[in-house]
Amino acid sequence: MTRPSHQSDPYIAAKNLTIEFELSGGRKLVAVDDVSFEINRGEILGIVGESGSGKTILAKSILQLVPPPGKIEQGSILIDGVDILQYSDEEMRKRVRGTEVSMIFQEPLSALNPSFSVGWQIEEVFKLHREHDRNTRRQMAVELLRKVSIPDPERRIKEYPHQFSGGMQQRVLIAIALACDPKLLIADEPTTALDVTVQADIMDLLQKMREETGLAILLISHNLNLVAERSDQIMVLYASQLMEMGPSARIAEHPLHPYTLGLMDSVPDIEVEDQKITAIPGEMPDLTLTRGGCVFQPRCKKAMEVCEHVAPELIEVEPRHVCRCHLFSSEYSGVTSGGR
Repeated sequence: MTRPSHQSDPYIAAKNLTIEFELSGGRKLVAVDDVSFEINRGEILGIVGESGSGKTILAKSILQLVPPPGKIEQGSILIDGVDILQYSDEEMRKRVRGTEVSMIFQEPLSALNPSFSVGWQIEEVFKLHREHDRNTRRQMAVELLRKVSIPDPERRIKEYPHQFSGGMQQRVLIAIALACDPKLLIADEPTTALDVTVQADIMDLLQKMREETGLAILLISHNLNLVAERSDQIMVLYASQLMEMGPSARIAEHPLHPYTLGLMDSVPDIEVEDQKITAIPGEMPDLTLTRGGCVFQPRCKKAMEVCEHVAPELIEVEPRHVCRCHLFSSEYSGVTSGGR
């Protein structure tokens, strides 16, 4: 896969994002904890982690769509150097959502309105953001369906979501997301509930859009192998924290964090017979509780005594490859294991 060259000025840069939810009884749930990342034009950043790790909330923060009672407590999100967190909701609607950044939400049948034809739903995007007459909007909608490889678009544009297969519904969502030529596409689990062949088709389509238009993509998935194959960078989230981030090829060949290793070991390889699948023991911690040491410590096979009491910092182990683990700290790397 062709890798775009890195630019000195990223298209989007999120810095020190922290997102909290106010709960009853004065409790707080930290959904995203001091996370930073950058995406260049034409680049794919893959985010992986278990359900509840903070992937979707982090992505929604770019569009200021964090649901109440959630709130971005600190940080900035710069698009071409401008902090869009300073925009009002009206400014976000006019200047960012759909035009600069679009999102493909999970489960296409839930994201599409069953009461309206797919053509009507695509045309609504043009109606909101572009000054075109009805005939022009319809022609553009047909071309979008053709662009995402839906056969006979002139006929199918009149049909309703339930008349499309899961893969075709996903293509309709991609068409809606691409309607106003955004520069960043957020793809939240775009292959969920699709069979393997259709998954490959959808990912090939996203790759084609990237190559043709220079589209940047934020790809969210549980599947580390899929993300490693399709992305340029990988971000591994666990319990709201960034555990590891770096070039995809490097992480695929030389993962550092025990959680990243656990994710890789838990994904079956269809080309390997009699493969032993190793699940990560335990569950994610309660994010409403105060944290003492490493959040992954209770589940980590390589945990040391220091991990129970001291929270690790992000360490740049190799150029552009960071990891949040005491195993790579010069202060603690020589400490013996706590008996695991």
